[in-house]
Amino acid sequence: MPADPNGKTRTFKNTNRLLGAYPGTIGLKTGETPWADKVLLGVTEQAGRRIYSVVMHSDDHFGDTRELVDWAYSTYSIEDRWLRPLYAEEGGGGISTDLNLSDSHERRLRAMPSLDDGRWNTSSLEDLPKAEAIGRWIRGAIPGVAGGDG
Repeated sequence: MPADPNGKTRTFKNTNRLLGAYPGTIGLKTGETPWADKVLLGVTEQAGRRIYSVVMHSDDHFGDTRELVDWAYSTYSIEDRWLRPLYAEEGGGGISTDLNLSDSHERRLRAMPSLDDGRWNTSSLEDLPKAEAIGRWIRGAIPGVAGGDG
């Protein structure tokens, strides 16, 4: 940070303990409110992939943020990259459709069988044909801090 117009050195106090301690942490905001208790809004970037995280009502918002961000980076796969244009976002957002797939990856993707049309009537996970497998996958995919097994 440059000196002020009078040449005086400027100093800042940072309360985000992840800055300089967790790889790729860019920063954002720590805080506390009567409704959300301790809060950490974080931004982390690794290998060109940026993760935004929000942790509220936490006794250890730095530790929980580390666990959440570790989980986010560990779950991104080539399958996510292939299927990204098919994801729908809520709130009017959009997804970039630019995908740089090799010819062999594109052939493999086109050769995949069609997905079930999802038209069966169901009101709960247990009613689905592959309920047990889906439930195991969901529990394993959700980090422990959010109530899952992952």
